[in-house]
Amino acid sequence: WENAITQLEFIRKEDINYRAADIDGMIYIALRFRGIQKILAGNLEPGIYDLTLSERFAPLDKDAEGYRSWARYYLTGSSFWEIDWASVVQIFGEIYPNLPNLRDGSGWTAQERFRVGSIRYAEQLAQEGNWCDARYHYQQAIALAGDEALFATATAIQLLCEPPAPTQTPTPEQSPTPSETPTLEQSLDPTETSTPEPSATQS
Repeated sequence: WENAITQLEFIRKEDINYRAADIDGMIYIALRFRGIQKILAGNLEPGIYDLTLSERFAPLDKDAEGYRSWARYYLTGSSFWEIDWASVVQIFGEIYPNLPNLRDGSGWTAQERFRVGSIRYAEQLAQEGNWCDARYHYQQAIALAGDEALFATATAIQLLCEPPAPTQTPTPEQSPTPSETPTLEQSLDPTETSTPEPSATQS
């Protein structure tokens, strides 16, 4: 595509009227494919520029417009890196399911930016005491790739989000208290014994 554009530009400089419609169409196609090629190679801004130039000759098709939109969105997401982790997770969470290997000049793919962004955002939430949201973002990162240290951290956060129910200690059963049995002294108490009165003696 590079050579095609160079030769087409040379022809145009030699004679601007020579098969103008055909040259315009070929320049459009060459810029369109070179732009996409650059985007997929990690040269996002130059690729966006080529696609914008191609629009001078004809409207972009759906696929080309899609690549340009995702490239622009990637650049927006990377501008929040280490500044706003919530925005990083939100933006790259939309990009990576569609173009997981989309990257910029740093070599960071959209999927890896989402994974690392999820970990950093989870750490931020944990520092704020927001355990359950932190757990969710740790799980998002682990679903893509994880290591033992991340598993241990996620497990600790899980216990803080949903602590185990406390174990109840069983109380010993109390034997029933027997009812009181009167003592011998109580049963022989003269105050409680009735004495029969003597019968009257006849004179």
